[in-house]
Amino acid sequence: MRILHTSDLHLGKRIEGKDRLAEQKKVLEEICGIAEEKAADLALICGDVYDSYVPPAEAEDLFYEFVEALSGGGRRLVVVIAGNHDDPVRLCAASCLAQKHAIIISGGGEERFKIPDGPHIRLLEQGRNYIKAEIRGEKATIAIIGYPSDARLGEVADERGYSEKISGYLEEANASFSPESVNVAMAHLFAAGATPIGEEREIEAGGLKACSLSVFSEKCHYIALGHIHRFQKLKGNAFYSGSILQYSAGEESSKCVLLAEADKGGLRNVEKIPLNSGRKIITHEADGFLPALEFLEKGLRDYVYLRIKQDG
Repeated sequence: MRILHTSDLHLGKRIEGKDRLAEQKKVLEEICGIAEEKAADLALICGDVYDSYVPPAEAEDLFYEFVEALSGGGRRLVVVIAGNHDDPVRLCAASCLAQKHAIIISGGGEERFKIPDGPHIRLLEQGRNYIKAEIRGEKATIAIIGYPSDARLGEVADERGYSEKISGYLEEANASFSPESVNVAMAHLFAAGATPIGEEREIEAGGLKACSLSVFSEKCHYIALGHIHRFQKLKGNAFYSGSILQYSAGEESSKCVLLAEADKGGLRNVEKIPLNSGRKIITHEADGFLPALEFLEKGLRDYVYLRIKQDG
């Protein structure tokens, strides 16, 4: 089974007031092209679909167009989860229509999904935070966890640790993993051992809560993560795909999607596929106005934070 993994779309995000929807549209088209070229069976979008709880209408339109194209007319199962930037209710508003195209959108609540049986995909079973599906004759079990804030976990703060709370939240999903299926988990969280960068250092008031990877069952073949904006491979089989575009000067400019290949025996390969669309965000320091003008007259394609040094 071939699994396409991406996250942190942040549709509707602007830079210094400048719209980036055209860039986002182009990179999403690139991702759809990769899914077709690599014959992906399953596509995972691991949170932060939008940049704000109330995204512009154009950003919502772009998301719907993207997931419909990504599903390939129902030939590919697409699973989307909410990130900390998403309003779960708003994100799931079109779920009834999306499921007709083999697209599952989860806000992290007690949800029920209904996908019509097709020649390529059948929904076999579902429970608290997991689904089982048959994709092109191969079974997949997918544990699903959106951004696990205390509010979304449905619990008030208590003496139990954050990882313990999430472990309880995933108990039924972890128990659903079978030796006869490809076992996958997808989550939007800050995993212990990951390195936050750029804007992600201040994601949550009060600091980032680190979650131990031990919350995921050892039977899980691939752990697809979102929340951190750069590609990272963590211990074992856990990966961050990173954001689809560079969204701050503190981020690395190279972006990618991941293609994981797995069967019921385990994870076989993870390919890092570069994304070539979108502009970079760079910083430049000029020693005076004339050097600054000379730099700008080069006709730069990228966004530049320019600092000009002067005596007065």
